[in-house]
Amino acid sequence: ARELRRERVLRLQAEGDRGGGACALRVGYVNAAARAQQRGGARAVGARCSELWPDLARTGAFRHCLEVADGAAPASGVIEHTADHMGRPCGAEYTVTAVGPDLVLLVERDATAHLRTAHDLAAAQVRIRQLQAELADTAARAEAEVQRMRFALQDALTGLPNRAVLLDRAEHALIRSRRLNDPARAVALLAVDIDGFRQINDTFGRPVGDAALKTVAARLLASVRQEDTVARLGGDEFVVLCDNIDAVGLAKLRARVIESVSQPLTWHQDDASRSVPLPISVAVVMAQGDDSVDDLLPRVEELLERVRRRTRVAPTGAVRCPDTPGVVR
Repeated sequence: ARELRRERVLRLQAEGDRGGGACALRVGYVNAAARAQQRGGARAVGARCSELWPDLARTGAFRHCLEVADGAAPASGVIEHTADHMGRPCGAEYTVTAVGPDLVLLVERDATAHLRTAHDLAAAQVRIRQLQAELADTAARAEAEVQRMRFALQDALTGLPNRAVLLDRAEHALIRSRRLNDPARAVALLAVDIDGFRQINDTFGRPVGDAALKTVAARLLASVRQEDTVARLGGDEFVVLCDNIDAVGLAKLRARVIESVSQPLTWHQDDASRSVPLPISVAVVMAQGDDSVDDLLPRVEELLERVRRRTRVAPTGAVRCPDTPGVVR
């Protein structure tokens, strides 16, 4: 009963030209609830709808009234009024039914709660989409930062540490070595270079050249100790940082590297297996006294260059004692 008392009931008479919209509807009855909601009060009876309620004239309610008066099925809809100070809508739901010849009954029920719920739900969905976009943007920026840091520390092709990481780890290894002060063990650098790498690139293409670099990286990682660092300095030059190693261990490591890395490179192309030799040059230095990384790295690179030059002159190389700067071919 309380709900019924809240309904605003208007009985409307359709008359004259139906094309006149709200002008063709005249009020015959307004209940107390409608009068309380400023639906014209006592003066509403006998007046035209367009004169009393211009706001409703802009909605579909009166069009439905005329259609039902002309024999259409009962209709319903929503009358949405101006939003409140918070931007939330106000309004009513209505139903239109025929009650006699050219007579219809327009019943309104307050729908503000439903409209605001729908409005709040839509606003929440918009906010969720905004938050999702912000989260995706934050994740993308975080991933970009991770990639930037990774590229700053790693070789993009092989994933190995780059020169900067090698220098940092070598410096710390030298500090530890001086602290331990063990004359039988020291820090060593083992440099590896692919002989004829440019010819591999020129003959078989860059993809094969990249595969050769990745293969050398993988073979080096499989040959060294867990505590060693394998880095790519650029081009076809790799360096292994050996921390706290003795002469015997370095000789064994050198042998493993030569045996593993110098195996031929094989790949499949045009449904056929292809193979190319993968000769390498190797140079080894061990830290002595107060050597710094600025001493060791140029020294091993210089030795490696000497091996390269000798490779171009003769097919064999030399081996020196691993506890002094030496070269291996």
